[in-house]
Amino acid sequence: MIRITEGREGGGEAGAGVENGAGSLSAGGSNAASSGAGSSSVAGSSAGVESGPASSGGGVHSAGHGRTNTGAAGFRFAYEDAQSIQEKIEAVATKIYGAERVDFAKAALRQIHRLEELGYGNLPVCMAKTQYSLSDDPKKPGRPEKFAIKVKKVKPSVGAGFLVVLTGDIMTMPGLPKVPSAELIDVDKTGKISGLF
Repeated sequence: MIRITEGREGGGEAGAGVENGAGSLSAGGSNAASSGAGSSSVAGSSAGVESGPASSGGGVHSAGHGRTNTGAAGFRFAYEDAQSIQEKIEAVATKIYGAERVDFAKAALRQIHRLEELGYGNLPVCMAKTQYSLSDDPKKPGRPEKFAIKVKKVKPSVGAGFLVVLTGDIMTMPGLPKVPSAELIDVDKTGKISGLF
């Protein structure tokens, strides 16, 4: 089920990764990559063992492009390269995160359409979301139930070989602490700067 919603961009945290008893969940696209726990702003979880949602955590696992869904261990990607961008996003949201549905903002749908027109529809998706929850809402920690993932924007990282899907109120910048160092910097009336180091 797809619902179109209007969205606004905002700030938040990012970097969710997923793991379950069957092993690490892996991405179904190009260029292997990984991200550190907690502070990363883009969580590249794209595919994996289809055994439902698992525990949340900061960390990202991705695997090579063009692999087949076979193997003695029963490993399978959550989506195929040939599927549409929208289908890939829905596969990650429902099969990995456990979402009931994905709500796409009108701007995101326009971006998806344009990216497919430009020939980028075969790229894997990299989900940018909070690391505190399998949903896109940090106020619903851990593994909530009966939630929707809200996609506000989809942008290409062509050099890296994937599409970044921005969900909820997320910023794609290096992970910041809850109190950024910039808040401690000051200039007194004599022009002396404090708080830089």
